[in-house]
Amino acid sequence: MAANEHTTDAEEQADNIGQTWEYLAWRMWCSGNRNCSAIARTLQEWEAAGRVDDAPSDHRMVKRALQRESKIARAALDADETDALTEYIAGLEEQFGEADRLMRTGDNDNAKLGGLKVKVDLLEKLAGAKGITTKREGQTVDGKIIVEVPVVTQKAGVADGAADTDSA
Repeated sequence: MAANEHTTDAEEQADNIGQTWEYLAWRMWCSGNRNCSAIARTLQEWEAAGRVDDAPSDHRMVKRALQRESKIARAALDADETDALTEYIAGLEEQFGEADRLMRTGDNDNAKLGGLKVKVDLLEKLAGAKGITTKREGQTVDGKIIVEVPVVTQKAGVADGAADTDSA
């Protein structure tokens, strides 16, 4: 694979020894590939290239493997004592890093702009998860929604006297 081609998480992890095709299929499923036949074909190509030791023969094997991996993941989540908020923030920070990478190394201006937009959205989510208010909404009696953007105010002094801009 050329140095400038992008790889998926599952492709990068396929180089790690000891990972089964079932786990790799699960990773592809979690990353958004919802087609069992396509997952099976990809794993068969990886087997031919020597990236995995074994591959499923058809999509039904992939479907059964996904069911098993799903049960394993559920059991791990049930036994996990990790704080959900900490896990959520860590996930957002990881995605923020990926968005930053996309913004810096995007193939075109649209990809770079998309990375920037995702970063801005993730910043808002990170701030909310950490308890920082970024926007306030309210509903009036007549049902209209109003949005108040909090403005940081500070007292500004002028040369001829200390005028207070906060007083009103």
